[in-house]
Amino acid sequence: MNKPVLCIGELLIDFTSMDVNATIAETSNFQKNAGGAPANVAAAISKLGGRAFFAGCVGADPFGDYLEQTLVREGVDCRLLQRDSNHNTTLAFVSLTQGGERDFSFVRGADQYFQSTADLEDCLSQVDLVHFGSATGFLGDPFEGVYGSLMEAARSQGKLISFDPNYRDALFGPRNPAFIEKAQACLGQADLVKVSEEELFLLTGHADRQAGLDALKDLGADHVLVTLGSQGVVYASKGKQIEVATPPIEAKDSTGAGDAFVGGVLYRLGQMENPVDTLNDLQVMAAVLTFACGVGASTCLGFGAIPSLPTLDQVHQLLAENR
Repeated sequence: MNKPVLCIGELLIDFTSMDVNATIAETSNFQKNAGGAPANVAAAISKLGGRAFFAGCVGADPFGDYLEQTLVREGVDCRLLQRDSNHNTTLAFVSLTQGGERDFSFVRGADQYFQSTADLEDCLSQVDLVHFGSATGFLGDPFEGVYGSLMEAARSQGKLISFDPNYRDALFGPRNPAFIEKAQACLGQADLVKVSEEELFLLTGHADRQAGLDALKDLGADHVLVTLGSQGVVYASKGKQIEVATPPIEAKDSTGAGDAFVGGVLYRLGQMENPVDTLNDLQVMAAVLTFACGVGASTCLGFGAIPSLPTLDQVHQLLAENR
């Protein structure tokens, strides 16, 4: 059983600096890769052997061709991918530190012009799991309006909603208050919220993890994942918590690792008879998260998000090596 997952958001070109510890301004050595958080999640699910639809918008240009071809090659269903002849494909430039952490600069384009369609609404009505993980979903219409209305529709139809705010300082900067307000409005609609520790503190105003988790619960988030990079993940479910470790690795590039982790979670939830009920079972979720941490860690072993996504066998091998 592999329940399909609908992933909604941006698909873009990542130009990743190949000069470690060089800023974007300093480097001239970039490698082109497909990127965009929701697209990474869809590709991770498909690479593992699951089923994923991707809904977003790219330009009717060579970059758009490359992105569509990349997702199709990974097994993602792209029938909902829109091509905009009036706007170029969105670009992101990424620089890396020695530990694989990243800095971003964005050139926005077609992703902002994503529209709702009858085919999209029909797909939404047929899937059980929907992932909202767009870094650009709160930056204005038409995309922002479509993003919000689709989340409301998914909620009204009883879908399992996964939400990752995917904050990027390069996108929001001084608009943090607006981002916080809009992201907080999504917390009560989502069944599963994934945040980094930085996002936890940003969204709640607390610099203490437990205080932040309590605040998210007060905002309506019943099931929360807090990713801690190499330290693993904390899962909070209705007042109970577990911690799961990440396999120790030597990271080359953490681009897409959080998205790969989310893909691993949704892949496993898609195999459950009742994914929503699974969120309340801490023992089962511990196994789900152990697997997902393996997916995220495996992605850090290469360069670029989608090119580094692991197969199911590769994840199992990494986890077996670290038992």
